[in-house]
Amino acid sequence: CARLLYYCFHMVVSDVHAHVFFMITISPLYTPLTTFLVYETSDTPLHLYPSIRRQRQMVLRDRPYSDSSAKVGYSWTIYQIILPKVKRDVLLGMVTTKFLDDLIDECDGYSKCSAAMAYKVIHLALTDALNDGYLKNDPLPGVKKRYWNSPKITILTKEQVKIFLAAAKEYHSIYLEVLLALFCGLRKGEIMGLKYKDFDFLQHTVSINRQITRDYDVVIEEDRTFKIATQRLSTKPPKSYSSYRTLIISAFIFDELEIRKKENEEILKLTENHEWAEYICLGVKGNIKSDGTYTEAIKRICKRNGLPHITMH
Repeated sequence: CARLLYYCFHMVVSDVHAHVFFMITISPLYTPLTTFLVYETSDTPLHLYPSIRRQRQMVLRDRPYSDSSAKVGYSWTIYQIILPKVKRDVLLGMVTTKFLDDLIDECDGYSKCSAAMAYKVIHLALTDALNDGYLKNDPLPGVKKRYWNSPKITILTKEQVKIFLAAAKEYHSIYLEVLLALFCGLRKGEIMGLKYKDFDFLQHTVSINRQITRDYDVVIEEDRTFKIATQRLSTKPPKSYSSYRTLIISAFIFDELEIRKKENEEILKLTENHEWAEYICLGVKGNIKSDGTYTEAIKRICKRNGLPHITMH
C-alpha cells in the first residue's frame, strides 16, 4: 500500500502539499481532515488535489465572515517564506525539533515578522496533526518560540494633541473621523461603518453595529505562488460581541456631523453614486473612504507640524 500522505506538513515542495499546507493552516477556514482525505489502497489511487480545491471553495462559500486578511497573511507566509526554504522531502513522522528550528531560522530575515509567522503556521499545522492522531511524537516543545517585534507605541503629549487637532480641523477631510477616534475610542473600521441612523441627537449617543473591512480574493498561481486578484470594501459585524456598544458623545461631534452631512449631500449630487449614501465617511467619488486616505492624511498632518508619526487603530 502506498504511504498515506498527511494533509498539512510533509515539507514537500509539490503542487499537492502546497495546497494542503495552505488549507489547514488557515484556522478560520479549517475543516477536519476526515471530511476530504481519500485513503489509498492497491486498487484505489489517492486523489487529494481535486478534493482539496473543492473543499476550499466550499469553506470560502460557507463562511463569508472569515477574515480575508488572515488568508493573505497565511498565503504570504506559506508561499513566500516557508516553501521556498524547504530543501528536502521530510515525512511527517520524521520531522524533528532541529529540522523545525533550522527551517524557521531560514525564514528569518525576510521581514521583521517572517520568523514569527513561520513559527505560528508550523505550530498550527503540527498541533492539528497531533490532535488528529497523525503524529505520535511531538516535536513542538523543543522548538524555539519566535515573537513579533512589537512596534513602539507613540503617545502624544497634551500639547501635541492640541496641535494635531488644530491641524486636522484645518485639513478637515478626516476631522470628524479623528474626533471619533480620539474622543470615542472607535476603531477605523467602526468609524467607516457608521451610518447617520447610528447617531441619536436627543440622547447624544452613537451606536456601533458594524464595521467596514477590506476583503481580498487570493489566487494560487501554478501551485507555487499567490496573488491578490481583487480587493473590495464590505460590511461586517463588529470584531466581537462586546464591540457592539452605545457611547455617549460630546455635542461638538454632532456639530461636525452636521457639517459632514451637508458635504456628503453635495458629493452625492455630483457623483449620483448612492451605494453608500447612508454612511458618514464618503470620499469625493461617493464611495467609502479608503484606508490609504486616512493613512496619508494623518502622515501629512504629523509631518507638516513636526509631530511623531501616528496611525489610526
